Amino acid sequence: MKRLLDWIKRPHGWTLVLFYFIAAACIAGAIVFSVVGKSAGYAYIAYIFYALAAITLGYTVYTIVIFAPIAKQKIIALMKKNEFTGKMYAQYGYRTIIFAIGSFTLSVANAVINGSIGIINFSVWYFALGIYYLLLAVMRGGVLVYYRKKKRYTQTESPREMCMRAAGKYTMCGMGLILLPIALTGVIIETIVSDRAFVRSGMMIYVSAVYTVWKITMGIYNFFKARRGDELTVRAIRNVNLADAYVSVLALQTAMFHEFSPEESFGLANTFTASAAGILTGALGIYMIVKGIQRKRILKNMTDDEFENSDFNKPSVYKKVKSEED
Repeated sequence: MKRLLDWIKRPHGWTLVLFYFIAAACIAGAIVFSVVGKSAGYAYIAYIFYALAAITLGYTVYTIVIFAPIAKQKIIALMKKNEFTGKMYAQYGYRTIIFAIGSFTLSVANAVINGSIGIINFSVWYFALGIYYLLLAVMRGGVLVYYRKKKRYTQTESPREMCMRAAGKYTMCGMGLILLPIALTGVIIETIVSDRAFVRSGMMIYVSAVYTVWKITMGIYNFFKARRGDELTVRAIRNVNLADAYVSVLALQTAMFHEFSPEESFGLANTFTASAAGILTGALGIYMIVKGIQRKRILKNMTDDEFENSDFNKPSVYKKVKSEED
């Protein structure tokens, strides 16, 4: 009993791995029996699995809290041994751009797939989705091209001119965000009028829900974190990701309505969510345009000497914080 209590306080070894598999099985059992149990006449089993899932999930969180600091230290130590991963850890802006490459690739793939389906089948729904992902790819790609050519720009332009160029990219991304709700007009109209939905069948609806919650949470977190620095292109990428997360909420809502209440009409709820996503995206785009134009105008009226002593030439706040931590 003492050994068992010691293990519960400080779990370790292969038994901990086995426990994680048991926890996963309990969660999967709760989901499966909640779906099929009612029709098969043994819904009570779902309640048993839900209780086991709650207990095992709670203890799993406890183990993560215990080992997270240790695991974090080991991961950071390993990252610092490699030049690429060390740079990703130390520089928030560099990390943002690396992740943006993956987002850009997915945007291009979705634009090609949805656009092709829309053209072949004369579908307004898929064609509008293709245009939406194309705009995301253009905005993310524009910032990536800027970083690709940044080294060349530094050889011919002053730091003040470089900041003006970044402000221009920021403004262009703001214009793109204003166009996003327009590009999705076809999707939004069909969603509201025809109750058409993003289909996520079976277990995919739960995966989609988890991904959407993670996406909107990280989008909001990185939006505020990026504002701590003065690198406008980093802010632009994070703002685009946040706008993309807004639309993901609409997609998840329609998918859940379609999966769990296909016979009901949810035009009013979809109208509200679609309107909120469009208004928030448009407002974010307008803010970026105003901010970018203001920043560019201020920089344009500065001399290079004035820029050297201005706040625009100081290190970003998150860079200073990271250097102090190091």
